[in-house]
Amino acid sequence: MQQLLKAHGVRSYAVHTISLKLSGEEGRPIPLGKRKLYAPELVVRGGAGSVTATVTMAARSGCYLVSLRGGPDLQTVREPHQVADLILTARPGGRS
Repeated sequence: MQQLLKAHGVRSYAVHTISLKLSGEEGRPIPLGKRKLYAPELVVRGGAGSVTATVTMAARSGCYLVSLRGGPDLQTVREPHQVADLILTARPGGRS
């Protein structure tokens, strides 16, 4: 999907979030406690650098969840090219 957007001059990057909970006693090495991985997000930036869209995967469904700045809450999309089309249509000036 990132390549589809890049072909149209849209800047985006992937964000990977990991939550770690560390525990240990004073003077002892801190063992890794709980680790939680979150679904990666694709962040799309506009010309001024502001976030114009975020895309993530829905849990267990295989669908993409798309959030557009100024748009409805979340839109569910099945195919990567549909996500790219949605983002390209929603950006200022529409598709190029």
